[in-house]
Amino acid sequence: MITRALLPILEQSLREDSIVFLKGPRQAGKSTLVQHLQGNRTYMTMDDLVVLSAAQSDPQGFVEGLPDQITIDEVQRVPGIFLPIKRAIDRERKPGRFLLTGSAEITALPHVADTLAGRMRTLTLLPLSRSEITGTSMDMIGRFFDPEPWTPSGSAKSHAQLADLIVRGGYPEAIARPSHEAARRWLRSYVQTIIERDLLEVSRVENVSQVFRLLTLLAGRTATLLNVSDLSRVLAAPQTSIKRYLALLEAVFLTDCLPAWSGGATARLARQQKIFLTDTGIASVLAGVDETALVANPVLLGQMIETLVIGEVSKAAGWAGKPVRLYHYRSHDQNEVDLVIEGEDGRICGIEIKLSGGVDGSHFKGLRHLKQVAGKRFHHGYLVYAGSSAVGFEERLSTLPLSALLGG
Repeated sequence: MITRALLPILEQSLREDSIVFLKGPRQAGKSTLVQHLQGNRTYMTMDDLVVLSAAQSDPQGFVEGLPDQITIDEVQRVPGIFLPIKRAIDRERKPGRFLLTGSAEITALPHVADTLAGRMRTLTLLPLSRSEITGTSMDMIGRFFDPEPWTPSGSAKSHAQLADLIVRGGYPEAIARPSHEAARRWLRSYVQTIIERDLLEVSRVENVSQVFRLLTLLAGRTATLLNVSDLSRVLAAPQTSIKRYLALLEAVFLTDCLPAWSGGATARLARQQKIFLTDTGIASVLAGVDETALVANPVLLGQMIETLVIGEVSKAAGWAGKPVRLYHYRSHDQNEVDLVIEGEDGRICGIEIKLSGGVDGSHFKGLRHLKQVAGKRFHHGYLVYAGSSAVGFEERLSTLPLSALLGG
């Protein structure tokens, strides 16, 4: 079993909170993680039809008959269970009483957000990070916000090496497959299952094929600005339907969005979100490219590299010592920074991602603009690239080898 970096945070949460909800995509490793927790927890899964039937037929009686420490897997399949859980916690709050897992965002289900507000701690387990796969997990977010610039040793990455990482993605089952093609077959089947099964648990979807076409279109646009009107035009579907489908794809963790950073700035800044697929393996399969085709398409390869880095930082944010928020930055005069990490104290780090193995001062244009707009809040700007050297270019601006974020 690969050690998950989220494990210490999960264990701490169970010592402090009565209800812990571990969310994340199906097959990301939630069940494996919770079944390996130490202690006397009882494990049940709603994928067991007997357990599912019992919970659906009498949710109140089901909850009242549960042992003191219970783990309930795939809890989103029985929305009626949340009110009895609330009642049980309101009668007696005990740390670690309920550990719930779900492969859909339960706050997207009717009434759930209000039912468990203030009573539940939520953690997110995404597919494996590169540092987890290589066994080099670290506090990446802490490194970005260290007083001194992060200057790790790194190795140069060729486009072929990066493409190889991209097409496998981070799902444990895909990584375990003996070849890229075997992994691609599994990923195709996985996406079909999620759209045909999990989406229907979150909301009634009349046109599943249109959702699949939307996701396929987004795969080729990963790490770009979200343009709902253009998606509507290409798919010949109302914008209201596109917005609803986008929310559902995010609810089952196939996509995510980066909001635009403004930080209260008075400068004219763009407000569009950037959208990306949460796994590069899935993105590659849906975009119809293998590692060879990806190397031959530098524009898409650049988008996939950006998607990969954003995904790695998103995963690291889940187990960071302090909470952070992730954004992108774009001004109306086309100054851009791919990723902005904002700490709880308001300080920010900018991350610009380049596919090149060599950079010069002109590549820092967007980071310089962000530095000027953010003022004292700007902690550091990193130009992440495929080369091997971590070098300071000017005050609070430096390069960072891509390999440092990918576990070597």
